[in-house]
Amino acid sequence: MRKKIRPNANSLIMSMRSLGYSFNNAIADIIDNSISAKATKIDILCNWDNQEPFVEIKDNGTGMTSEELEEAMRLGSKSPLHERDKEDLGRFGLGLKTASFSQSKKLIVKTKKNDKSFEAIWDLDLVEKENEWFMDIEKLEGKNALETNGTIIRWEKIDTLEKEDKKNSQEYFESVTDQLTKHISLVFHRYISGDYGNKIIFSVNGNVCVSADPFFKEKSTNQPPEIIANKCKVISYALPHHTKCSSEEWEYHAGEEGYLANQGFYLYRNGRLICKATWFGLARKLEMRKLCRISIDIDNSSDAEWQLDVKKSRATPPQQIRGRLRDLIDAFSRPAIKKITKRAKALISKDKLPIWERFVSSDRQIIYKISKEHPSIKFLLNSLNDELADETEKILALIEKLIPLQLISSDYAENPKNLITEEFTIKEILDHAKNIIDYYIKQGLSEEESYDILQEVDLFRENWNSIKDSL
Repeated sequence: MRKKIRPNANSLIMSMRSLGYSFNNAIADIIDNSISAKATKIDILCNWDNQEPFVEIKDNGTGMTSEELEEAMRLGSKSPLHERDKEDLGRFGLGLKTASFSQSKKLIVKTKKNDKSFEAIWDLDLVEKENEWFMDIEKLEGKNALETNGTIIRWEKIDTLEKEDKKNSQEYFESVTDQLTKHISLVFHRYISGDYGNKIIFSVNGNVCVSADPFFKEKSTNQPPEIIANKCKVISYALPHHTKCSSEEWEYHAGEEGYLANQGFYLYRNGRLICKATWFGLARKLEMRKLCRISIDIDNSSDAEWQLDVKKSRATPPQQIRGRLRDLIDAFSRPAIKKITKRAKALISKDKLPIWERFVSSDRQIIYKISKEHPSIKFLLNSLNDELADETEKILALIEKLIPLQLISSDYAENPKNLITEEFTIKEILDHAKNIIDYYIKQGLSEEESYDILQEVDLFRENWNSIKDSL
């Protein structure tokens, strides 16, 4: 005997609220619908009204008829297996409902198309009380009708935000909206800049979102695109070294998590960022790769292969593409690594007589030692009697062993522009130069020979005109 078994509305609706949406991902899912409706302006209003927050997402898209609105409010309105318009950002036909229900218990949708306005309401308190899928829908007329084509999504009964007291809750809500602005600026940066079709203007509480391109294309270098399996386009970018950009640019493109965390693949579906800063388990995040960011572009025909989740915030490369990405990671990373290692090699080899020497053992252990051949160190040691010279060498060895390498490395990784060394004054440089010259002359060298040795040291070479005029 075949029986029709209807899902329990009360239980199912509560389960749908627990899919793991963040506030930002939920808003982004709603925005996807506005973009699919050809909107060119999308305004998000997050407001606090008598300690009861509400959110509105308003667009100037095509709007919906009564039938289209009813279908849009249906749970699972479109199968992910059905062919979609190639520019459609939807996936399961659940986004509007699951994203809204994850944050609020009342979803109100107002829309206008062909000079007719309609409103539909899901109230989860009513569904829970009646244990039935009751939805209100009606035509809007007169002053209640929308003035122009488009759609307004409104969330009420938002129960996912803190409400301990009005002051703390409002501060929390304001911080959430600030993070939302940053999220939209990144996830939809190609739409904001017009890099993917027509430009779209986004605003949050009246503040226009600015494109946050993670690839810093103005100063980054990129490799030619790689097309994998005729389905995805991959482009590798090597961001500029911190010496090649301003402090403001460096900090902005680091992102809140920093360069180390933000390296890796950035997956885009129809121009919309799905997931960021991941190696998909194919490689580890390393300091040497921190300037490497790689875009991957797919379209909505690849959703099933990439196992795109309902929140459109996570995906997994199919096996064929995964293997190719693994093979290419070294090549993709090489230009970014070169920018770091080239700079490091330049610093190491800058002085012919460096004060710090770098040694690498046969088992690749690295150690830094103070050079006894540096003119200043040589002058110091030879100016002392044997007993004091021995004690001084012990102090130098102590300094070598107690260099706070981990702390320096951590500070440099977090923000290299903040890690500075005190500059020598011209007087200090001159005093060092005179002492060294006097020492070598006493050793039997001529002034010219002493000058030649002095100019092998970068500090003196860069200030040679000042030194020469004072000798």
